[in-house]
Amino acid sequence: MKARSLAETYMGTDKMETTEMRMGAEDFGYYTAKYPVVSIA
Repeated sequence: MKARSLAETYMGTDKMETTEMRMGAEDFGYYTAKYPVVSIA
């Protein structure tokens, strides 16, 4: 993963954290184009 390697070099490995994958705004936009969606905020 080149992006992580660059971030570690820039910020330092002590500032990096691995988290579970989750849906972001771009993913939500993709699904709304394919399926009916209701967003309640």
